[in-house]
Amino acid sequence: MRVLHKLVSFLRARGEVGNNAWVARITGLDEQFGLKRDFLKPKDSRTPSRKRGHLTFEITEPGYYQFSGFGTFGSGAAKQVATGGASGFVHVDRNGTRDVTQGEVLAHFRELENGKGDAGAP
Repeated sequence: MRVLHKLVSFLRARGEVGNNAWVARITGLDEQFGLKRDFLKPKDSRTPSRKRGHLTFEITEPGYYQFSGFGTFGSGAAKQVATGGASGFVHVDRNGTRDVTQGEVLAHFRELENGKGDAGAP
C-alpha cells in the first residue's frame, strides 16, 4: 500500500522519544473509550537504551487519526512543541493533513452512525 508521505514526516518523534508515543486510526465510536482505534505499529529506530532515535508511523489510508506522546513535530500551522508529549487529532487524505478537534471527529462518526456521512470525508 502507498504511504502518504506528508504524514510520515508529520508524525515522527525525534531525539529523546517517550516510550509511549502512539498513532491510531479512528474507525468509529466506542461506548467504553469514546472512539474505536486501530493502533499503528511504528518503525522503531531507537537505540537499545531507547533514549535516542525516532519512531516512524507510516499512514497508508486516508481517514481520521489520533496521536499522543510526541515531542516536537510538524511544520507551519501544525507545528507543536510539548513538554509532556504532544497529542491531538488529524484528518489525512491524498491532498494532505489538517488538524481537527476531538469534537469534529466525534461529530463525523455520529453522522456515520446515523447514515449521513462518508467514512473518509472530513
